[in-house]
Formats: sequence, structure tokens, C-alpha cells
Amino acid sequence: MKRTLSPPKRQPSRKPGFAVCEALLAERPDAPERPADREFHQGRCVLITGAGGSIGGMLARRIATFEPAALILLDAAEHGLFELDRHLEQAAPGVRRRLVVGSCGNESLMRDLLQEFSPDVTYHTAAHKHVPLMEQNPFAAINNNALGTWRLAKAVAELRGGRLLMISTDKAANPASIMGASKRIAETVLATHSQSGISMSSIRLGNVLGTQGSVLTTFQAQLMAGGPLTVTHPEAERFFLRSDDAVSLILEAMRCCEANEVVAPAAETGVRVLDLADYLIAKHRAESGTSPGIAMIGLRAGEKLREVFVGDGELQGAAIGSLLRRVHTVVASENVVAAMYALEDAATERDLDGLLQTVKRLVPDYTASSLLRQHSQRAKEAAHA
Repeated sequence: MKRTLSPPKRQPSRKPGFAVCEALLAERPDAPERPADREFHQGRCVLITGAGGSIGGMLARRIATFEPAALILLDAAEHGLFELDRHLEQAAPGVRRRLVVGSCGNESLMRDLLQEFSPDVTYHTAAHKHVPLMEQNPFAAINNNALGTWRLAKAVAELRGGRLLMISTDKAANPASIMGASKRIAETVLATHSQSGISMSSIRLGNVLGTQGSVLTTFQAQLMAGGPLTVTHPEAERFFLRSDDAVSLILEAMRCCEANEVVAPAAETGVRVLDLADYLIAKHRAESGTSPGIAMIGLRAGEKLREVFVGDGELQGAAIGSLLRRVHTVVASENVVAAMYALEDAATERDLDGLLQTVKRLVPDYTASSLLRQHSQRAKEAAHA
């Protein structure tokens, strides 16, 4: 049940969190270009999956300034690609680019692209990322995030497609959602295929402010509509990153990661979501004189109170570059290839029980939500009816 909190009186203990929120949202000049980023990308062919999305588009716009030999921009949704192309036409008209509407999980398409362009660098940003939505669509999460990455990795390894970096998530550590588990499987797939001699690695990021569907854009839309702002739990805490900082982290990871590595930001500051909501309301009140309330809606299926970058069965490693640290994770002892084929079969047959069992084999520390367990039980009962 939703409970609306009246906004005027706030506990003073929440005020210290305002300083962190203010720093996150403060206007500041763009970070200066790092020569190492330009040197790494200049004259190289770069493939970006999910290029029409928020992070893929930001990467494409930044890399276009480095004078790459070509940008191969892939996305399953045409609108994001269309808008990105319009921007690049104005901002970087001299950069050769190819727009491809399709999925990175289409092995035939990926082989064609790899054979035609021989990319030196692949940024794999394509993913389904919304936790509650994926709890309702577990087959989509596995198909896109886990199996899509597996098919991409197979094509890259077979055709020697250069370095590959996947954008993963803090939700892959101690995964409580099918989205987090699907990204953990994707990390495992890349670690397995790195043994082929191709450098494949992953970077775990937190919540990138301002991206499509992020809590900041949700709060801003709710403010415009007059509120209330929806918060799941008073103590819910997340890692937030500015979009330009996220791009800098990704570029450094591509330059610095070795094969079979998972990395995460070296600097991490958890922020209570309630503090962010309070800060935005206070700022809105100062500007407009109106003060929307806050609605506590409860944690949704697959959500945790707090995220971590390093799971309970993992170890925090040494620094890498100037912005990152290694995460020593355990690759499943399970026969990964056989398990991926089993996962593919379960997804094709829409066998939720078989899907969850195979996910658990690949990610032993995954705990399925009560919602998914209920759906699985109902599916089994219906099958035996």
C-alpha cells in the first residue's frame, strides 16, 4: 500500500545527504579530453551494440571526437539510432559510420558485420536493465542479456573481432533479480571466451544519472506532474554516477582491462534514494514555491535495499588505471557451454522452472524472487493439470 509522507518537516539527520546530492547534480564543465583515450581510438574501427540507448549513444558521441576509422552502430530499436545519426551528422560529419538495425544476439548478422568491418574494439552496451520489468519478463532478460552476449562472444572469438568490453551492473553482485543474474551469466560467458585469446572483459556500473528510465528522470517527470515522488524504502541506497563520469570509466576500462577481468569504480559513494528525493523537492520548492510529497511504495520484486560492486563470494582486487579496481569473481565450475545450451532450450520452450534451475547452476549465489518462484510453481502445476 502506498503511504504519502507530508513534505514540510524533514528530520535533520537527512540533511547531510544533501551535500552528496548537490555534488552529483551540480553543473560543471565537461571533463577535459584524456590524450590516452584519443590515442587508443584514433584510426580504429569501433563497434557499439545498443548504440541507440543512453550509454551507447554517449559513448558514440565521445568516441566520434577521437577520429576513429569508423563507427559501427548497432541497435534493435531504430529511433535511437536515427536520433544518434542526426547528432553525429552535425557534430562529426567526417567520421565514417554504419547504422545497423538488429540484435547482437543474431549470430549471422554479427558474423557478417565482423567479416565486413573487422572492428578493433567492441563496446557491448545492449541490455535490458529495468529490474521490476525483467522480473515480469524473465525470458526476455535471459535472451537479451545472457544469450545475446553468448552469441556475440562466440562470433567475436571465431572471427578474431578485437577487444570487447561489456557494460555490466552492480546488480550482478549477490544477484537477487533475474536481470542481475543474466548480467552475471554474461560476465561468465566473456570470461570463458577470453580463453580463446581475445580480450573480453566487463565493467560493473551503478545507476547512471539522466539515462532513460533512471530514477533521476523519473523523479523529474514526477515533479513536473506535481508529485508525489515514489521511493521504494526509506533506507534504499544506490550507487549513482554522472553520465560523463560513466563514459570516462568505460573508456578507461577498455584501455586498461586485461582478458577475463571484471572491474568496478574505485570510488564509490552510496546515496539514499530518499535523500535524492528530498533534495529535489527542496530545490523545486525554492524555485516554484510548491512542495510535492513522497510516496513509499515498498521494494519491488528483485530489488535489494543496498547494492554492492563486490559480492560475498568475490574479492576486491587492486587498482587498475586511475579510476578502477579489479573484482576477483568466481567462474562457475559448471560446464558453461553445456549450461548455455540448456539455458537456450529453456528460453526457447518458455520453461521457467528449467530456466531458473539452469541460472542457479551458473550463478550459485542467485536467489530467485518470490514473484518468479510463484510463477514457476504455477507453470509446473498447469503443465501437470
